[in-house]
Amino acid sequence: MVSITKMEVELDIKSSAERFYQTCYSKHYLVNRISPDVAKDVQLLKGDWESVGSIRLCTYVLPGNSFRQNDTLMVEATDEDEKSITYKVLDGEVLKYYKSFKFSVQVTGKCWPAGGAGGSLVKTTIECEKLKDDVPDPIKYAEFFEIVLKDIDTYLINNA
Repeated sequence: MVSITKMEVELDIKSSAERFYQTCYSKHYLVNRISPDVAKDVQLLKGDWESVGSIRLCTYVLPGNSFRQNDTLMVEATDEDEKSITYKVLDGEVLKYYKSFKFSVQVTGKCWPAGGAGGSLVKTTIECEKLKDDVPDPIKYAEFFEIVLKDIDTYLINNA
């Protein structure tokens, strides 16, 4: 019986929640420059960089692979108050293994006592439905997101 799989990746980052969210939300076009080892290209196909319903073509390489994958993503939902964005895969390599595949990124600022360090918590949630029972869990995709999220944090810290 094929089931829906849900995975989460959580990272403590040094960047502010606002700057991190804005990079994921309205500056998605920077991701291939920020994380060139795994994110190879991002193109806007429809809409703009900030609208629900906008469509992007993403070319990437999963960790441990050399094969470039192309997936077409749609921004399914955004919530500026919660600093979250949800993408749904419409077409591409990932749908050879999963009937549906969506992921969300949510950034939450940390509360620190006066004089304490800042930072945020980033949570990526992957939700997919496998085409067959023998399809592996999306662990490589979770590893990909972890690399990209760490690279975004490093970029924001170095370009304050």
